[in-house]
Amino acid sequence: MNLDDIVIQIKKDWDVDKYPEDWNFIIETDDKLKAKATEQFLKENRGLIFKNSNEVKKIYLACFPSTQVLKEISKDSLLITHHPFDWNGIGMGFKTYSDEDYKIMEENGISLMFMHVSWDAVRNEKDRVSTGYGTAKILNMSVRGEFQEYHGALVSVYGALPLKTIDELVKYIQEKLGNNSLNVFRFGSNESGLVGLVPGGGNDVDMLQEAHKLGIRTYITGCTNKCQHPYSVSKSKEFLKKAKEYKINIIGASHYLTEKWAMQQSVSYFKKFNFPVKFIENIEQMKILD
Repeated sequence: MNLDDIVIQIKKDWDVDKYPEDWNFIIETDDKLKAKATEQFLKENRGLIFKNSNEVKKIYLACFPSTQVLKEISKDSLLITHHPFDWNGIGMGFKTYSDEDYKIMEENGISLMFMHVSWDAVRNEKDRVSTGYGTAKILNMSVRGEFQEYHGALVSVYGALPLKTIDELVKYIQEKLGNNSLNVFRFGSNESGLVGLVPGGGNDVDMLQEAHKLGIRTYITGCTNKCQHPYSVSKSKEFLKKAKEYKINIIGASHYLTEKWAMQQSVSYFKKFNFPVKFIENIEQMKILD
């Protein structure tokens, strides 16, 4: 099937053009990316990033476009990721493509598109699942509401989890998400109370303030305090200070493990194109606690 036709349909079904994106903080300093990326991505920061074949024989899904992920993809395929760039949660955060990445994609006719905000936008459908609802399903959360607007979309959920104390909840999350450890900040009561789930980069004071107004007592997110980018360091410091003031418990379960479930649970949507569809697990991201 023609690549352009597939991309147009996906963008329509997932409202990709509805939500603005801004990745110029990486694009503007990367001349190689500017030379290889599509004009649309460079202009709008959305959709198809690289077009290396006109035809698609297989679709792959992943959270981040890592080198490991690219090595597992067959020829003339479309890789669809949540993020346009790979992530190093214990380093400087998002990172650009390597020469090896470009070589893999170009030699194998691998095209790449991403859906960031449109995959975060809260959805709980059979074939299209958002990051918030995807992780909530894995944790068996009884969702009571949605909150936190990001680029025009509500992206987080809150509700009740089947464990009453923080001690029990930490062990439960480790088991359900596959973490051997979590970043836990016990700033409040040992009672878990109302739980907020903010996938990915939820270490944000404004998000926390909204959670506080809703009465959330335990706040589960991905990134908390490990990323070394100066912006992230400052942001995390303010976030944790405010959480302590509000007496809200913070549980960091990694960027990857609070988002990747939506890609897995949306596989059935992409099967509508009558191609084999596969979700690729990022083994290295499973080990990172950012």
